[in-house]
Amino acid sequence: MYELIARHVRRFKADERASLAAAFGVITLLVGISIGVLIFSQVTTQVKNVAGQLNDSQASSFITDLTSIGYNSMNLLTIGAIVLAAVTVLGYVAFMSRGGGAV
Repeated sequence: MYELIARHVRRFKADERASLAAAFGVITLLVGISIGVLIFSQVTTQVKNVAGQLNDSQASSFITDLTSIGYNSMNLLTIGAIVLAAVTVLGYVAFMSRGGGAV
């Protein structure tokens, strides 16, 4: 993990386009999370309907628990995107403060 971060820091220092790539990475992550939430909500709604038609209370309970866990995990992914954006901004500020270039 450390080597991966170090490699990205070196790339960021060597190439000003890396900041743009990081910004696009954050945007891509947020779009991916949004698409995942849409798909997840559609699938869970359909599965709940099927379980309701079959009058299966155990399946309905399991689906409700699974839906709750799924949405909670997607909230954590959103927090991860916010942290990634903050790290990108702080890295860019540090790069600029060392005389990396002018905006």
